[in-house]
Amino acid sequence: MLNINFDKISIAKEAHNILQKNTIISLKSRINKLSIGHALKLPNQEKIKEEFEFFMENKALGYNMIVHNYNKKNIKALVGALSYSSNKDDPEIFMQKDEFSLALQIISSDNLWNDRFLSYFQRILLRNWNTIPPVNKTLLKEFISEKIDSIDRSSAFLSVRNVIDNSEFFLDKEAKYKVAVSLIEKKIPLSQISSLLKLNISNLTFEFFTDVIHQYIELCPTEFINEDFIYSVVDILKSHNKNEADLIVFAELILNDKFNDFMQIIRVKAFKEIGDPIKTYKWKNSKLSKPNQYKVELARKKLNNILNRDLLNYVFEKIFKDDFRKRYWLKFIDSIDEVNIVGNRFNKYLLEGDEAKRKYINSRYKLMSSKENTCAIIMKSKEYVFVEFSITSNALYIYKSDEFNFNLNGIGNISQLKRPKMDLIIRSSQGNHFDFKSSGRFIHTPNWEKSLDSWMNKYYEN
Repeated sequence: MLNINFDKISIAKEAHNILQKNTIISLKSRINKLSIGHALKLPNQEKIKEEFEFFMENKALGYNMIVHNYNKKNIKALVGALSYSSNKDDPEIFMQKDEFSLALQIISSDNLWNDRFLSYFQRILLRNWNTIPPVNKTLLKEFISEKIDSIDRSSAFLSVRNVIDNSEFFLDKEAKYKVAVSLIEKKIPLSQISSLLKLNISNLTFEFFTDVIHQYIELCPTEFINEDFIYSVVDILKSHNKNEADLIVFAELILNDKFNDFMQIIRVKAFKEIGDPIKTYKWKNSKLSKPNQYKVELARKKLNNILNRDLLNYVFEKIFKDDFRKRYWLKFIDSIDEVNIVGNRFNKYLLEGDEAKRKYINSRYKLMSSKENTCAIIMKSKEYVFVEFSITSNALYIYKSDEFNFNLNGIGNISQLKRPKMDLIIRSSQGNHFDFKSSGRFIHTPNWEKSLDSWMNKYYEN
């Protein structure tokens, strides 16, 4: 029945008059499988492996000699062998120039070619969009294009029709741009990209998929951007489930100024899907190109700066209750790499009252075993670590990075963050002249900002 040239819409309208309900359900399922490119049933893996080995062993014979070994039954094994590889030293046929050209010549022979092969070639192209060698990609696109032009447009194979209908989206060099423009012009949410391409998202490589989202984000008019837009981007990333795509797309959302009004949502989602930007390893992926690695690192730093600023503001207002020290440290916020808090369970509970901040407070709050109420905020910046305490009678402790060897996950009480024998960083002063040490304790005397600025100019800023 599936080989009869039924029109899919006609079946939907007329099937209830001629078929039982369970037959209709089964028939729809079979048709849907055809329409997303599963019409071609390949031999088992063992036969594909045998064909791969036979082809590689005999490729030197050339087309005229080797083509005689194929017929309509075993040619499918060669189609499947195009993307088979036994080990790293023997790359897939589609990755090799001469081998791929020879295989295409054999498969396209008049007595061997089957229009259903198009769906398989389409998947090879899309799944290897950025890894397939350019010369082979060009060869493959030209090959598919020629086959599309030559086949019977009334073909009963819905998978082939699907390739024809969507050829503009993967044969053209501006394919990614065209997909993005079509989504925007037709007002199709990004989460429904599969309805435009008539392909499962799993058939798209993260490169092609991510490039489309990039174009979509860049081209989308500002008036289209709202909370639902951000959520739709996140949903499509979840459905694709690729760390590389998450990094690249969130980097674009974080760095592109037109999304600034929605940074609260973006930072919450980025934190959840990727991780705290304070943990640099979560924002790295060796599969990314160097330009993308650089862009992701810029985004990580920007997001980390946003969270550091927010956390410093919040802690000084909620626990320290000290506007003077808050304003002072905010002057240096762009250079602060890491902000952590050490305190008791009650203070943590107090800070977690703001649900929007709860995730990153959990990540950056180090719980000490003591119940004492004094809290510490630890700021790592450049070659130094600054430790401020919530009780103003405590000194500011300034450590060089290599001197700060405390395990913040194992603090028993707040005094463990202090080195009592540390010298004062200002040993003496005469007017505006100070005798400094490069690290040590600093007392918050009246007009302390001026003297601390002098130390900063001498050691921190240089």
